[in-house]
Amino acid sequence: LNHNLSDPENFEIVESQIDLLNVIDYFAIQLFIVNTDWPQNNVKYWNPGDGEWQYIFMDADNSMSFNYGIQNYTINAYERIMNNQWIPHSRLFFSLLENEDFKHRFINRFADLMNTIFKPARSLAFIDTFKDSLIDEMEFHKQKWGGSVNTWETYHIENKLKNFFTYRPNYVRDHTIELFDLSATYRLYLHTENGQGSRIRINSIIPETYPWHGYYFDSVPVMLKALPAPGMDFSHWEENGQIISTEREFWWQLTEHDTLTAFFTGTPDTLFPTITEINYASHKDVDAGDWIELYNPNQESLDISGWQLKNDLNFSWF
Repeated sequence: LNHNLSDPENFEIVESQIDLLNVIDYFAIQLFIVNTDWPQNNVKYWNPGDGEWQYIFMDADNSMSFNYGIQNYTINAYERIMNNQWIPHSRLFFSLLENEDFKHRFINRFADLMNTIFKPARSLAFIDTFKDSLIDEMEFHKQKWGGSVNTWETYHIENKLKNFFTYRPNYVRDHTIELFDLSATYRLYLHTENGQGSRIRINSIIPETYPWHGYYFDSVPVMLKALPAPGMDFSHWEENGQIISTEREFWWQLTEHDTLTAFFTGTPDTLFPTITEINYASHKDVDAGDWIELYNPNQESLDISGWQLKNDLNFSWF
């Protein structure tokens, strides 16, 4: 914390000891939900013994408009932790932001999260799923502890919580622009031409359907990578009918709303790779590690770079 992390050597030492992707996700989520009982409280972290330190997300009771006056969707959560840099975790975060590469990684990952798990339509559907799973139990809860199920559903869920997730992304984008002295966000449309199952990776996410669009910040280049489906080959990238790159992976800086298209050639394979075996959490006496086995039924080698395992919520990926 007492070293300048804009210095590559100092930053490399920190990066070897701390899982920086975990740090980015952890701070982005806490800032998004306006958790006011953090980071002065409710901070836990762990280390497997020979690896990198990671934060553990926990206890988000005081957030997401629970106390509307200090946790509503308009609150600039950056300011609160910036003004409390006597807290080591706040100081760590802002020290890391001195490094230009980390700063861009944080901004792009936060944009990715707001274009996926914090996208209002997705957030509201997620809230409804949990509300429906709790509604019967809530009857018993209110009978024992008092209160109204109708108030819980109409005021706390439909009003406070849903309004928070509906309006919060645009305020966070504005606060990010202010903190990092940016100018604007721009809408980026991604298309595939003759994709036939091919996809595009943008920063940390791989949209499943196209055309797809998200909002990203000016002055912060985004990483794009074409991911051909089995049997397909990548050809080139186009913007407004003009070829801009023949590289599968390249960086692109937005200066206005934009549309990029990845062109593919070939014929998709009709045979698909299959997961044939999974091993995880072995007994300590016969620990073979965590791994999966894939079977490729095709004659040609299969390029699986960019492939991921992820859960149904599209949040945890490996």
